[in-house]
Amino acid sequence: RHTRLQGDWSSDVCSSDLEEARITVRNYRSAEGKEIDGGELSDDEKSDARQELQKHVDEANSKLEEVFKTKEADIMTV
Repeated sequence: RHTRLQGDWSSDVCSSDLEEARITVRNYRSAEGKEIDGGELSDDEKSDARQELQKHVDEANSKLEEVFKTKEADIMTV
């Protein structure tokens, strides 16, 4: 029973860490978006840069989700 409670708590910590990581990625996207918009790029270049940035954000979020699921599974098997 104690192990189950410990697993629940650890899972909550992982969820919290995952959310903090997602916030960090969103903040990065926002900062980079401002850089793109403030730069001297053409509209087409800005659009391409935003698409590339979103691609990186999506990849980062996917990796974060994979790490979270792996870590959660590890915690639950303890």
